[in-house]
This record gives sequence, C-alpha cells and structure tokens, in this order.
Amino acid sequence: MTHKNQMLEHQTVLDNAKATTLRERDTLRQQLTAELAKGDIDIDAITSNIVTEKLAEATGKFEEEKNALHGFLQSKIDRNLALEV
Repeated sequence: MTHKNQMLEHQTVLDNAKATTLRERDTLRQQLTAELAKGDIDIDAITSNIVTEKLAEATGKFEEEKNALHGFLQSKIDRNLALEV
C-alpha cells in the first residue's frame, strides 16, 4: 500500500468520524431544544452537577499526580541516603 493510499484511507476515516460527530451534535441539539421547550429543566442544577463532576475529576487527577510526585521524591531521597551511607 502506498503512502498516498494510506493518506486517502485515513482521510476517509476522518471524514466519516466528522460526519458521525456532526450528526450526533445535531441530534443532541434537537433533544436539548425539545427539552428546553418543555420548560421543566433546571439549568442551574445541571450546571452545578457538571461543575461538581469536573471539579472531582480535576481533584482526582491532582491527587494522583501529587502522589506520583511524592513517591518519586521519596525514592530520590532514599537513593541519596543510601549513597551517603
């Protein structure tokens, strides 16, 4: 398979993915419009839930990175102490 054929295949896959994503977006917009038309959606509660989820996700990532860094620093300290001894 030539490089040009591979590029064409990748472009086709990307075009299909883009089309699928656009269809899903349009469907979600229609659903949102229909739900908003009902008037019984609590946008503040939805926004609050989303913010809470994103904050929990960010906090979790921060804790993971903090623990990884702490472990890395502890191993460095242990190696330095072993070298000093």
